[in-house]
Amino acid sequence: MVAAARLGANCAIAGKVGDDLYGKFCREDFLRHGINVDQMSLTPGCTTDLGVVLSERSSSTRTILYRYGSTPSLREEDVDWSALKESRFLFVAQTTGISGTAMDYAKKWNIPVFIDADTYSDSLRQRIGDITYFVASEFVFNAMFPGHGDKPLEDMEPECREILSLGPEVAVFTFGSRGCVGCSKQEGFFSLPAFRVEVKDTVGAGDVFHGAFLAMLLKGKSIRECSRYASGTSAIKCTFPGGRA
Repeated sequence: MVAAARLGANCAIAGKVGDDLYGKFCREDFLRHGINVDQMSLTPGCTTDLGVVLSERSSSTRTILYRYGSTPSLREEDVDWSALKESRFLFVAQTTGISGTAMDYAKKWNIPVFIDADTYSDSLRQRIGDITYFVASEFVFNAMFPGHGDKPLEDMEPECREILSLGPEVAVFTFGSRGCVGCSKQEGFFSLPAFRVEVKDTVGAGDVFHGAFLAMLLKGKSIRECSRYASGTSAIKCTFPGGRA
């Protein structure tokens, strides 16, 4: 959301955080980036989920330390769904829980659903027909098409078209330093190489890709243009340590 907002998108987020120091920081940080947080509440007496990523420079690996907070999950009755009704896109990162409920409302109101699919699940497969813009990682590709991940990117059109046959209007897969592939019912198939940069940290690269893609989509760019712009923005992020640099 921050990446999209920095690039000019008008964003709003719904959710819950605790009223601990970190929860207050999260809410204020979204506000600082111009994101509407009217539906992001502070829950009294609760703590906020916290993740810390340790990136090892010498081995290019990472370790994630995670602490679950005590804040209860967002419920359907906590959300003012009229805000979604006025939106141009619904962005989700999963298809279960409140995200699944939001997808139901989006379908009812003909609002395109854009997903950051980073991991594969049965729920994702079951709900793929309700997703308009299916933008997924290589991990999802490998789970859906075992043994196909080593193919040259330019040979991945059949896999992308299989995704389209399941319902989405657009399918894009990212493959890190190799680049990305995509296909839409209007524009056809394409593959793009990654931009070559001096990589210092890849934490947040996928999130930045999705935010930049969505920002360009809102500006009316083609799927190929959105993918190229997102790839470039993600590459710039990789030249600095940290997910927000």
